[in-house]
Amino acid sequence: MRRTAHVRSTALFDVPFGAYERHLLRGYALAAFVPEKGKRRRDVSDDLVDWYKTNRGMLAYRIAPLDAFLERARSDREFSGSTSLRYTSRNLPIYDGPAPAPSALQKRLDWAAGTLRLNSTEIAFLGAVVRLTYVRPFCEFYEAAMEGRTCDDEVQAMVAARMAGLTEREGRRLASYRSPLMQLGLLEDRSGGDVAVSATLIDLLATRTCDPVVLRRSLLGEATTTNLKLSDFHHLGVARDNAMNLLSGALSRGERGASLLFYGAPGTGKTEFAKLIGAEIGADAVFIGERRSEVEDSRLRAEPSRADRLSHLAFASALAERAGRVILIIDEADDVFTGVDDEEFSNRAGSKVFMNRIVEACPVPMIWITNHPDRLGDAVLRRMLYAVEFREADRTTRQRIVERHANEKGVPLAQSAIDRLASLPAAPALLE
Repeated sequence: MRRTAHVRSTALFDVPFGAYERHLLRGYALAAFVPEKGKRRRDVSDDLVDWYKTNRGMLAYRIAPLDAFLERARSDREFSGSTSLRYTSRNLPIYDGPAPAPSALQKRLDWAAGTLRLNSTEIAFLGAVVRLTYVRPFCEFYEAAMEGRTCDDEVQAMVAARMAGLTEREGRRLASYRSPLMQLGLLEDRSGGDVAVSATLIDLLATRTCDPVVLRRSLLGEATTTNLKLSDFHHLGVARDNAMNLLSGALSRGERGASLLFYGAPGTGKTEFAKLIGAEIGADAVFIGERRSEVEDSRLRAEPSRADRLSHLAFASALAERAGRVILIIDEADDVFTGVDDEEFSNRAGSKVFMNRIVEACPVPMIWITNHPDRLGDAVLRRMLYAVEFREADRTTRQRIVERHANEKGVPLAQSAIDRLASLPAAPALLE
């Protein structure tokens, strides 16, 4: 018997394969043997035959046509490539036993689904995509069922839907760009009918706990800080104080949809000022898409994709209301809003309605940072409560920054050295 499967090694879900996960895999496996609608024959790859033969004890049911074939076979060498079995769905067993208590993985999935208000169909599909790409026994099954494909971080959407017991229509709906799973950034469209789970969700599911408090803290991450002072942004004029007062007031009143736009050339201090505002008004500044991951998978350590940032934003906005004084900060906001104001359906990379709803309904203040405000689209710009343009700090401000940092760090500088450093058109953080 030929075995070509190569399951990607991952430490994400190498956990005891308990009763609940076995229960799901039995259902997935049975779905793999169901003939297409209206057909009486089913081509079964020799890898899938081999998988069935090896796992019959775990399955707790028998597939009569396949058992009969195995009995007729004199040796494993007598079949290769694929086996065409003649049967109908009536030849298959019914597996409808009660589900065991949810596994730790399923509890984390349920918590995520409850946080984002997913329905049972969406949970089932999302769970299938996760398991077929990241849970070892499911990966081995997927490779056997999909001869010629290796288990990686993506799966055919319609296969995942079928394994989860969903209809073809449900599968197409859930894999479309309009589905909540796509809009919330939980899944990525990999083209060609393939989908993948976002790094944010995988990171959450890999957390070794089911404690909601710990999961919430994992998603919100640690508050960021800066060594800069308000005086370092004196050159912003009245806009500096206006931005702080608006955000502080929105937090105190619990206003929804309080979004501020920080825009300007790179290196003008937009990100550092966003950090500083949090400290000044007693709020935690949470940067979307910049959480520390405990996962060792190199893909998850890479630059977060748009889907990763959207999923983190969806989780963070849902959780922030119960997390005290929090400000969500979205750096490079033009990347998140890519395509949402495009009237051409074929070119639209996101949902205008969905993204506008995020801006309007977020329960905590948000700061959107961009070098290119023109890329956000008029609909988004109209929903901003206030906009602050960042320009280069003037020479007097840069001189004050240099002097303060030199004194704080005990570095003696002659006035001529301070003047030369202040003459550099550098951002406050770079001067530090």
